[in-house]
Amino acid sequence: MPDPKKKPVQKPTPQTFGLDLPALGELRLEREDPIVENKPLQPSKKEFNEDLIHRLITCVKNM
Repeated sequence: MPDPKKKPVQKPTPQTFGLDLPALGELRLEREDPIVENKPLQPSKKEFNEDLIHRLITCVKNM
């Protein structure tokens, strides 16, 4: 039984921006998607809770 054909791994294509500047000739800028680092996107629960408590206390004081 023949092996199934494997699809080649495709490198992500960079986004290109063609700029036409007469003084410089043709200029092309390329940008690839940045590598995502393992950083939390949201603050930790403790920081979030402390901020929420602080805002609630401030709101109650202003009443």
